[in-house]
Amino acid sequence: MNRHLISSLTVSALVTACALIAPQVFARGHAPMFEKFDANKDGKVTRTEAHNKVLEHFRSADTNKDKVVTQEEAQKHREQKMKDRGNPEKFVEAQFKAHDKNKNGKIERSESQLPEEIFKRIDKNGDGAITKQEALAAHQARMAKKHESKESRGKGPGEHKKHHGKRSGSFFARIDKSGDGKITEVEVKAAVDEAFSRFDQNKDNVITRTEISQSQREHRASKCGEGREKKNK
Repeated sequence: MNRHLISSLTVSALVTACALIAPQVFARGHAPMFEKFDANKDGKVTRTEAHNKVLEHFRSADTNKDKVVTQEEAQKHREQKMKDRGNPEKFVEAQFKAHDKNKNGKIERSESQLPEEIFKRIDKNGDGAITKQEALAAHQARMAKKHESKESRGKGPGEHKKHHGKRSGSFFARIDKSGDGKITEVEVKAAVDEAFSRFDQNKDNVITRTEISQSQREHRASKCGEGREKKNK
């Protein structure tokens, strides 16, 4: 993606529907994803921007273009995304296809949606542009670190997959309000609206990182209060 509707669709589980991946990470205040929602780069996400980004993912998952995403379609789409992400070369090619707007073989600062500190970390020679070699090295390093982290926790690939599979069905059901095993554009937008309204504290139809952080702090404080109350009983 912090347990509000969209943020409760945890990024670790990736949800079953790719249509839900975007809002869950956005609601967590995850910087790169926030910037992907922030289409005009003004440091804010409007309700329209949120709808547009989520529907972009929805339509990508809707392989037969019937304007609904079934759980099977969502699962296949998620698996393909994971497969692509596990292939460093393919992942980097996809990133360059999306962000190298002037097609010069580099992702320049003006083309990148990454926060400054992450961009600089990848841009090893500090020339203000990320090459495919730099992007590939950064991706491989990130994947290696992730692998080490899983091993240190004693979780093998099978356990990881089983865990995600168990949780993803319930996330799909949260959005599938009609219970017909399909997610429609209307249902996805409704889920975005419900979460958006919770984060939009001043009700101006715009969400800032400050509002997300404030909402998360309030939720954590609430959960801590509940925990203390249970402990005292």
